[in-house]
Amino acid sequence: MLCYTDDAGVPWRCDRADRISAIIPEFEPAPDKLAKLHALLLPHAQLFTVARRIWGLVPVIPSADEPEDNLRTWGELELCNAIGVDRAGFSTIWESIRGLWLSNCRSTPAVVVEAPAAPAREELDLEGDQIQALLKEQGFLAIKFESTDEKEWFTKRLAELRKLLEISGTRGLGRQLLLTELEQRRADAAVFSSTLSDKEIKERRAWRDQVRDTYLELTAQLDNVASWFFNVGGVNFKNCLSEVIAGHQAFQQSGDAAMLDGIFTATEIQVLHRMSTQSSDPNKSPAPIQYRAGLVAYLQAAKVGVLQSGWKSGIPHSMLAKMDRAYAAAFAEAAKSSDDPIPDLLKTGEVGEYPKIQDAQEKAEA
Repeated sequence: MLCYTDDAGVPWRCDRADRISAIIPEFEPAPDKLAKLHALLLPHAQLFTVARRIWGLVPVIPSADEPEDNLRTWGELELCNAIGVDRAGFSTIWESIRGLWLSNCRSTPAVVVEAPAAPAREELDLEGDQIQALLKEQGFLAIKFESTDEKEWFTKRLAELRKLLEISGTRGLGRQLLLTELEQRRADAAVFSSTLSDKEIKERRAWRDQVRDTYLELTAQLDNVASWFFNVGGVNFKNCLSEVIAGHQAFQQSGDAAMLDGIFTATEIQVLHRMSTQSSDPNKSPAPIQYRAGLVAYLQAAKVGVLQSGWKSGIPHSMLAKMDRAYAAAFAEAAKSSDDPIPDLLKTGEVGEYPKIQDAQEKAEA
């Protein structure tokens, strides 16, 4: 916990200063910097409300009319629902807060974008059989729900995050996130039970804070590997992992990925055969080209014998080295009688550039 004084001389404390660095990595928690951040956020009601509730910014001596909601630390999901924004809007709020701080550090005006209200989300009208089918499809049938309402809520969240669970690269994080949301929902409800003793309330608050920390860590990880997740409520999935996978598949089918000599692709072979005036003499080092015929022969033989215990090459290394030199010298000699330009890498402009690499599509059209 850190204490500071605002511009009006009112003492405040920050219960969760550790959460600030998750949003503003450049921020170093200290009383004077907290006071400055407080002053920057105060004119922006929405930003200040989010910051004070997530980071636990509380007056040391609250006024009698201070709302109780301002005197406790909130979770992101709970606050999203309370202020009426979705995760995309919440992400915008964090970006604005970070932008305010960075702009202050650079002494330039900040552009603050207030998060729009969450768009009306289409209600998922799922019946009993559909709920069971969805839970079974994603492997959540073993969960013991505490009520019908909890089960319906969980199923709706599961349907909303289905895209996240369908992609192998985010499936694990997606499952953890969904189960943590469920635990956070239960933790929030448990804290406000009227039958608890003071000791039990303290223990449950500690549990709730631990769950919220886990949730923040998961969302930070997801933001790194799948930033599109934070637009899941409003819903056109662009530039996401499924498109990367589709692009990889298209590349594999294009012919560019085929290993023409069993080791290298067409693009790699072109690169390895590049020559320059600095390496055109077969009798000097470096070799005229980087393609090594002896290496290709060795690797091809190794592929055949990869499962044989104690395999050794049937071609002497001295012969493989001769194959490397002979092929490079023959290629350099052939290049002398061709019209292809040989660049001088010490010069600027076109004369110092290698020719353009042809891909499979260009070669097919030619």
